[in-house]
Amino acid sequence: MEHAGSTKQWLPVELLIHVVSYIPEKRDIAKLCSVSTLFNSISLPFLYKNLNIDDESSKNWYLQLEFFKILGVPRYSSIVTTIELKFCGKYACNKKKNSFRGACTCKDYDDQIGRLLNGLINLQSLYFNCNLCPGEDHHSYLDSLQPRKLQVFKFRCFCLYNQQEGVNKPGSTSLLTAPFMQNVTSLALMCPKRCLLDDTGRIENVLGQPNVLPALSTLAYSVLSESGEYKFPSEVLAARPIRRLYYHGIPSAAEASSPAQQTLEYIMSYDIMQWLPPIVTNYPRLYANLRSIGTITLRSSKEEDILHALKPFSILRSLHTIEVNQFISEDSEDFLFCDPTERFEPSDVLVQRLAQQHRALRRIYHVHRPNCDVQRKDATLWEQKYDDVWTKRTIPLLNQWEVVNGVLESI
Repeated sequence: MEHAGSTKQWLPVELLIHVVSYIPEKRDIAKLCSVSTLFNSISLPFLYKNLNIDDESSKNWYLQLEFFKILGVPRYSSIVTTIELKFCGKYACNKKKNSFRGACTCKDYDDQIGRLLNGLINLQSLYFNCNLCPGEDHHSYLDSLQPRKLQVFKFRCFCLYNQQEGVNKPGSTSLLTAPFMQNVTSLALMCPKRCLLDDTGRIENVLGQPNVLPALSTLAYSVLSESGEYKFPSEVLAARPIRRLYYHGIPSAAEASSPAQQTLEYIMSYDIMQWLPPIVTNYPRLYANLRSIGTITLRSSKEEDILHALKPFSILRSLHTIEVNQFISEDSEDFLFCDPTERFEPSDVLVQRLAQQHRALRRIYHVHRPNCDVQRKDATLWEQKYDDVWTKRTIPLLNQWEVVNGVLESI
């Protein structure tokens, strides 16, 4: 019961913002928007700042379109800074809905995506994951995308992997020359190489332009060449001072020993033990700046064998982080066939000995690559604390892209 003359005392706005930031479900945040004008202004950024649009989990395509209309309002679209798009057309394309008996409507679907993206003027991170029906004229809107603040761009596209005659020819413009690319610092590419080429057919000519990716420092590269093979990004490394690299395959000795590697500080590949130890031994100056490497897939769980296998890396004076696979693979050619029953768990003694062998080592990320155990969503992080004491804790499973982008350091 209120006394006469009493006034309501509101909590400080800063505290309310802090409270709302801990609400995990967006539907609950949306309810707060209707409570009052104050709560609306506080809640809107948490509702729209980071968006995840996945048409696999939204069977009603018409509801998705209604949401796109909401995002077309500048009041809402200006809030969005990060968007993750995963679209396969499963519920939007007539051809896919009717088991390949209808007409393809993926182009219409793609146009809707284009209109959505063109309105997000403050976008900073774009994760673009496409699995539409094959088509050569998809995603043309990327050539004129407006966001000038975009720093992180992950482009994964399967619809452009069409092998029909003429479709694999380079276009007149390269994706890399799009205006929004000028401020991109972190780039992940999983697409055919022709997306990156202009009418000259040479990526060197594209990268030779000073306004193409001038700020790029982090690269994940899974690009299919004209011959249908994944190739090491030698041209990009030669043209831009890349500091952090994830490459799924195994570079040849010639590719791995190129002078372009001197700027690398972080490097991830699907089994680094197949190629990096001899290169580091023979060309130590090329990789002198390395601070983080992975994935290390061991061939034996014996302590002495592990120390011997990792001994070549002791020459890397700045190496502070290693990623080690949770499973042992006796197959030196392909760890994809590792025995999931032979799990490797480093002992306290082994961790201490590794720290003695690698003086700058401060962090060991223990994770399963590849993550065939889909039920397992965690990993172990060993860290050196004060007085050279090592501790371990369970953390969320991070993919290689996240590790290369430094997420491990912020957990």
